[in-house]
Amino acid sequence: MSKQQVAKWCRSFQAGKEHVENRNMKASGRPSSSRTDINTARVEEIIQRDRRVTVREIASELDLSYGTCLSMILQFVVHKESTNAFPGGPSTHH
Repeated sequence: MSKQQVAKWCRSFQAGKEHVENRNMKASGRPSSSRTDINTARVEEIIQRDRRVTVREIASELDLSYGTCLSMILQFVVHKESTNAFPGGPSTHH
């Protein structure tokens, strides 16, 4: 569970609300994953727009946890490096 979700619940309770629910819970009772293709694409889009953006800024903009964003960013970087490792294919020159 993200810190953002807990903070939202705290604000709701302080405002007098007595019942809060996690809308991210599936019928099975397990939380849905934040690492969807849509969120991954959104993270990549933000990085493409501003290469100097921080993990915290991305997490805040997308309302995701820091850890989830960091994981998606690392996945993006590893994927990008692996696709750029041999732009013309493996070298046959020695």
